[in-house]
Amino acid sequence: MISEWCDTWKLNIQTEKCEAINFSNFKQTPSSHLKLYDQNIPWTSNIKILGIIFSANLSFKQHFLHLKKATIKRLNALKAIAANSWGARTTHLLQIVNETIRSKLEYGCHVFITSSKSEILTIEILYRTALRFATGLLKWTPIPILLKEAGQISLSLRIRMLAERFFLKNLSLGEISPLFHYLRPLTRRLRLRKPVPLSIRL
Repeated sequence: MISEWCDTWKLNIQTEKCEAINFSNFKQTPSSHLKLYDQNIPWTSNIKILGIIFSANLSFKQHFLHLKKATIKRLNALKAIAANSWGARTTHLLQIVNETIRSKLEYGCHVFITSSKSEILTIEILYRTALRFATGLLKWTPIPILLKEAGQISLSLRIRMLAERFFLKNLSLGEISPLFHYLRPLTRRLRLRKPVPLSIRL
């Protein structure tokens, strides 16, 4: 059926790049065989969709591991240009952190917002490390002072704010939003644990 639909709408699919995943809490791999244009589609336990790695058990452990590896490379590059004697200015380094590291860590946060605190803490530590490189503060500098000197808020708070903004925006769109019917039942149980100050700007 998929191949017929693609032929009807003149869409070409590269079958060698296709993978199938079964979202379930069970670890068994489905025994059924999928074919597209007479080619077998392999089953996988992790799949990357629009830059986010989904696991079969709907966890984002592999996604956070991928973020950690990618961010460490960027931290090494940031450290090379953040020397105290000849490196770039703090304001420029903070701009680099926000554009190259923070943006990557918070991408798709409305999807993995339900992840455990330990997984969120993994990328939070990476973001703090980037801020330390940019500001030149020592490792034992208290986190509130680090954020104050950098003029930033914690990544976990920012992720929560961005996710809430995404959901509220889709709710405000009403029937126009494809997520409206899925989000509307959740509004009855939606309770914010801590109010976010209106003075905080993203």
